[in-house]
Amino acid sequence: MKMTYQIERDGQGAERVMLSGPIDESLLPQIGDLSNQVGKDVTLVLKDVTQINSIGTRSWIEFLRVFCEGRTVRFSECSFDFLMAMIIIPSMTAGGTVESFYYLAYCSDCATEDSLLLNLSEDRAALLSTIEKATCPSCNKPMDFDEDPDVVLSALDNLGRT
Repeated sequence: MKMTYQIERDGQGAERVMLSGPIDESLLPQIGDLSNQVGKDVTLVLKDVTQINSIGTRSWIEFLRVFCEGRTVRFSECSFDFLMAMIIIPSMTAGGTVESFYYLAYCSDCATEDSLLLNLSEDRAALLSTIEKATCPSCNKPMDFDEDPDVVLSALDNLGRT
């Protein structure tokens, strides 16, 4: 599978680019011309980014270096894979603003997995409350998380946030 994208325009100059697929060695040939297709106000929607490898990381950072010049760039609905990569490698956002991300949850009672969409425009206390109150969609028991929410939010504080 290769990276694909779809552009949505709101008619007022803002654009949303939905990216889907892996960030890997095939990235640049797939999205290299995106810079020429969008304006100065862009939101990259990353919910369907499925995996990231080291060659893809290098290609992504190289792409963003050019793409972000002279643009306002926001990252929205970041997949959990992208979230973990940007925490480890802050240049994955090239100074853009992270608006929201998916946080993986699982139920140890019934083995259901789910994702919470967290909006960073909310304050830290509200985000932690949302995470703590998460219940399983199957059995309504409290959800568990592999990553400590406080550690993730602290790491995101070092990146651009809305």
